Amino acid sequence: MLKILLKLWWIQKRRTFDWKRLGLFIYMMLCVIVGLGAGYWQAGGELDQLTSRGGIGLIIVPFVVILSPLELWMKLLLKTDAAGMDDYLRSKPIPKATWNHFLLVTNLVDYLNWFIPVMVLIIGKTLMPIGYTLLAFCLSLTQNFADGLMITGVRKAQGWEYKLPLWLILLFYYCISALFMIFFMHWLGAIGSTIAWFFITLGFGISIYVYLCYVKHYNEQRSQTSKVGRIGGSSLFSMEYISLLRSKRLLRGELLLLGVMSLQAYIRSMGMDPDNDLNGVEGIYVFMTIMFSSLILGQWVFSIEGNFFHGLMTKPISVFDMLWRKFWFFILLNLTATLLLVPGIFLGYWSPLMVLSAFIFCAGVNLLYMPTSLFSKRIDLFSSAFFNYQGASMGVNVYAFVIIIPIFIYICLIVFIDNTLVVDAILSAIGLIMLAFSRPFIQWVAHRFMAKKYKRMEDFMK
Repeated sequence: MLKILLKLWWIQKRRTFDWKRLGLFIYMMLCVIVGLGAGYWQAGGELDQLTSRGGIGLIIVPFVVILSPLELWMKLLLKTDAAGMDDYLRSKPIPKATWNHFLLVTNLVDYLNWFIPVMVLIIGKTLMPIGYTLLAFCLSLTQNFADGLMITGVRKAQGWEYKLPLWLILLFYYCISALFMIFFMHWLGAIGSTIAWFFITLGFGISIYVYLCYVKHYNEQRSQTSKVGRIGGSSLFSMEYISLLRSKRLLRGELLLLGVMSLQAYIRSMGMDPDNDLNGVEGIYVFMTIMFSSLILGQWVFSIEGNFFHGLMTKPISVFDMLWRKFWFFILLNLTATLLLVPGIFLGYWSPLMVLSAFIFCAGVNLLYMPTSLFSKRIDLFSSAFFNYQGASMGVNVYAFVIIIPIFIYICLIVFIDNTLVVDAILSAIGLIMLAFSRPFIQWVAHRFMAKKYKRMEDFMK
């Protein structure tokens, strides 16, 4: 029966292969490679001294434990394996023990559980002798298998009261690791501490698996009621990126602007002299890259929906819900641009606080795009991106001056305040305040839209 389950699992994996998750996995892998490479390049001399003194083996346990939260976060995002039997499998004579063995085997062959150990093997080969490298690889592999079972148990458990023991076990494991590294690691030595922590990690994984075997999973506990959030099988949020992917005009402009601004930010930071007094000006390029990712769509709120707005008004969907989802989609675009700038943090081009404050500020600035829904016009989704003014109006051109205000604020802060920490704090505070008032402001815009609903509908018909 286990062979049949594995065969069905393999067929399902081949038929439901997700390229988007593979792309996200490759991006995360590149970020880890760039970060580790930059760290090795900047601390090369100190690592050579540590290797010459023979104390390089003492970093095995801390290095593996520090990577654990990273790969847990990665598996929470990318791991999609089944945790409980569905109704079809429940109708078959599959014992509970066989299903638990199936979960164990799928965790053993999951590529997410092998990525971090392979990286540890490559890095260890460049820093440590072959014996220490194999010890680090085995310890990292055991750690990843245990964390993979942890994520599977969280997915299988239903209700916070059944998931809480898993998180408590993980917290206890991290507390034990801190005490072990402080009091016992130097006493046991490099090899002894690695072997001892291997057995502790093995016990952690076994305890997770035992709990996984006994926790129950019921499909009938799932609520059968659904909220109004889908139209014809597509979610309201998916309408945002589907319309972007299908429209030549917006997609080309979005990709071109995002690529050019990101490249400009990297080129500007590479040519910046570290001793230059205008070193903080590089934050302007970071800010413009993050902001312009949503600006190109923010100036045409409801212009795409103008092609089928009459159909939307026949659905039980409020204008506020559409604007609210657009607001969060703009934040998602800002986050995409921010992820493109993450490798620059590891390369030392800009600080993490600068990128984070710029993202928070740009997320709040997205609120200023919402009033353009009051005077936007219908846009042709399949028209060319050049010399095409559909969807624009005089009201949008006048309102464009409002968009200049956050740019002016950012430039003034960069120019007149020398302390970059103060600039980051002010930008984050402004962004958080705007995010706090986003819901009532969007409700006010939706109320203004509905006050002249029929006039707006006639504008979309022109």
